[in-house]
Amino acid sequence: MVLAAAGANVVVSDIVEGTGRRPSSAVQRGGGTARFVKADLASEADVRALVERAVSAYGRLDGAFNNAGLNNAQSPCMN
Repeated sequence: MVLAAAGANVVVSDIVEGTGRRPSSAVQRGGGTARFVKADLASEADVRALVERAVSAYGRLDGAFNNAGLNNAQSPCMN
């Protein structure tokens, strides 16, 4: 939201369309420019397509914030 408020064009991605569209919709409701692209960040092909769609839509990619993870996934840090 902060980047959009500063005038950045935003691309939001998620593997689940329903949850992925929420942030982009919030940016748009606030007057910013955002789009949603469904992608699985564990898939190299999906990541390539995501970047290509961002560049196609906005002409370039100036930065990326990658925050992918799993809910409730737990494993020991040390044995």
